[in-house]
This record gives sequence, C-alpha cells and structure tokens, in this order.
Amino acid sequence: CAAGGQGCQTPAPSGSYISTPTTDQFIQVVPPRVEPYLATHRFAAAPSCMARTQDNTRQDAWLIVVAAFIVRLLALPWAQTVHADAVSRIQIANDWLLDPHYITHGYWGPLHHYLNALFLALFPGKDLGPVLLNILCASLTALPLHGIARNLFASRRGAALVAVLYVFSPIVIWT
Repeated sequence: CAAGGQGCQTPAPSGSYISTPTTDQFIQVVPPRVEPYLATHRFAAAPSCMARTQDNTRQDAWLIVVAAFIVRLLALPWAQTVHADAVSRIQIANDWLLDPHYITHGYWGPLHHYLNALFLALFPGKDLGPVLLNILCASLTALPLHGIARNLFASRRGAALVAVLYVFSPIVIWT
C-alpha cells in the first residue's frame, strides 16, 4: 500500500481487513489517531479567547471570595462561640503558644491547632483570632468549589452559582 499498490485506492472502513494485491495477505486498517478533547475544543483555535475566559472566571471566583469575606466580617459582632469543641481547640492552641512543641497525639490533627495559635498570636483576645481564621477558610472554600463546578459543568454561570450558594448558605455562615 505504501509503495502505491493498486489495492489501496479506496479506503476501507476502520477495523476491517483488506487484502494486498501482491501477496494475498490480509492487513488490518488502523483507525486514525483521535485527538485529545482539548485539541478539538472550541477554544483551541483561539488561545487568547480561552485566556480571557479563564481570567474572567478567576475574577468571578475571587469576587465571590471577597464578598463572602466582607459579609462574614460584617456579621462578626454577632458571632458566638458556643460549641465545646471550639473552646477546647482554642485552649489547646493557647497552651501551645505558651510552650511550642510538636503535637504528636490528641483527638484532632495538629494543623488546626497551629493555625489557631498563629491567629491567636496575631489578633488580641481568645476568640477573635480563631473566628477570623474560620472566616478566612470559609471564604476561601469558594475557590475550589468554583473550580470543580467549572470543570464539571463547563459553565461560568453555573460555577459562580455553586460558589455563591455555598458561601452565602445560612448554615455555612453560622458555623
């Protein structure tokens, strides 16, 4: 076939067998290589359009994070620490601040205690620092949610809706 044989003039369906005219052997027709999804995606021909869309999507996500952070800061005067676990974690972080060491045992993982201790050192009082840490983490959760929704639904509006519904959900704001 590659040498210009006569039996190769008409293409055979993918996966079928054709015979060569000179040797009467059968060869399998291999289907053409399928390009990956991204190469055939509608933005593949216009990379500047894709970059612009990604920038707008990132701006949407960060705008949601900032709005969530501001709303939570405005609600800060009404925040209450009523759970016994929260009080225990704050006490553990405060004790760690007085005597820093590697936390190797305990019921909760040590990262939360280290972060609470950092925010206790940065902000005065025993409750302001951990509450601000909670506000920051809850607001930043919109970023991975937005990204996952964007990848799953391929919709900028849908991703923004998922992130907004999460960050402004009353149960999320309350906890």
